[in-house]
Amino acid sequence: MDDLDLFIVENNVSMFFDRLVMEPSDGQRAVLSRLLLEEADKFGERAAHLDKLDSYVARCDIQIARHQALLSDGLHGEDDMRLIASTLANILKFKALLHAAHHRAGRHLDGP
Repeated sequence: MDDLDLFIVENNVSMFFDRLVMEPSDGQRAVLSRLLLEEADKFGERAAHLDKLDSYVARCDIQIARHQALLSDGLHGEDDMRLIASTLANILKFKALLHAAHHRAGRHLDGP
């Protein structure tokens, strides 16, 4: 992956992640999740991108804490709680896939 490809992937991941967190539509969140996972998986192709994977895991952790707090505060209606829970589930899935990509890239560091 050259510098331009990396720039595009980084921007796509950032944009898709930000939109995923804010998107109210289940259908759009599903599309964004798929696009996000496809782009983020490109980081796992090379061990040199481990720091990028780590930064996205940290962003996930911030959003997970935020959404868990929103779920536990009891200040939201049923529709909002469903949206918060669905978004949290998507972020958790994305984080798990980032960990898998990190593991694959880590194996490249150690060999096959």
